[in-house]
Amino acid sequence: MLQLGPGPAISACSTYLELASEQVISLYIGSLLDTPAISPVICCKLIVLFVLSGWARTQHCINVFLEIKGVQLPNPFPRLTYAEATSKYGSDRPDTRFDLHLKEVSDIFAESSFRVFADGLNGGGIIKVLCVPSGAKTFSNSALKKGDIYNEAIKSGAKGLPFLKVLDDGELEGISALVSIGHQSSVHRTLDRLRLFIANQLGLIDHSRHSMLWVTDFPMFEWNETEQRLEALHHPFTAPNPEDMEDLSSARALAYDMVYNGVEIGGGSLRIYKREVQEKVLEIVGISPEQAEAKFGYLCWRL
Repeated sequence: MLQLGPGPAISACSTYLELASEQVISLYIGSLLDTPAISPVICCKLIVLFVLSGWARTQHCINVFLEIKGVQLPNPFPRLTYAEATSKYGSDRPDTRFDLHLKEVSDIFAESSFRVFADGLNGGGIIKVLCVPSGAKTFSNSALKKGDIYNEAIKSGAKGLPFLKVLDDGELEGISALVSIGHQSSVHRTLDRLRLFIANQLGLIDHSRHSMLWVTDFPMFEWNETEQRLEALHHPFTAPNPEDMEDLSSARALAYDMVYNGVEIGGGSLRIYKREVQEKVLEIVGISPEQAEAKFGYLCWRL
């Protein structure tokens, strides 16, 4: 049984598929793609299943998708690094079917006397905005202050929702900028939620598009605010990028995810194969040698 991202698990008989011809695989995928009850997300999960498992070439699966659904997927699939995806979209599984992007404006407001901005920056935070063309004309002050948009921000964990409106006769007339201030992770979480909400409200999503991409270069670790410690972003057996070995705590991982229309549908990683590296990674996430031996000894013995 294989679970590729959120959603129904997909089971497959590996022995059968290893022996199956491309024609058999085509018929299998095609029958599911041609079934109305099967969603495009599940179809893409199948493509990732075959590609990542080596049962079919990427181009072959793309050809099947084109033949059955009439959709041309790109080959190779576009790539974004984790840093690019989160900086631009606020998410490591971005929906790229529409172009609302995040912009960092910390430097612009560095000398601001507005206390909310000053306190956020002084506390080591950042300021980012989500610019919405025609937002000043589309969204009422009530929607921004205590209405639907404000409520979406609160649901993300934000304490409020500052906003800016450009109302002059210049090039930016009619643009609203929704502002988020704080630590990077919370800022991205808020603006990602608002980005998706506004795109749906304004009908910006082209539902005829099929946006498939790889997200790469994930960080090895993320900071757990509750426990005040580093923890593995994927799992503590993911190998670090060889270029980052001098400082494992800030290293990039040799891990990747496949994202389809804003949904993570699959992924993978390379495993650590050196015992000393594995021990260091476990140490960083707070697992003592004794705990490692009790929990993962059978894995470490094989290194």
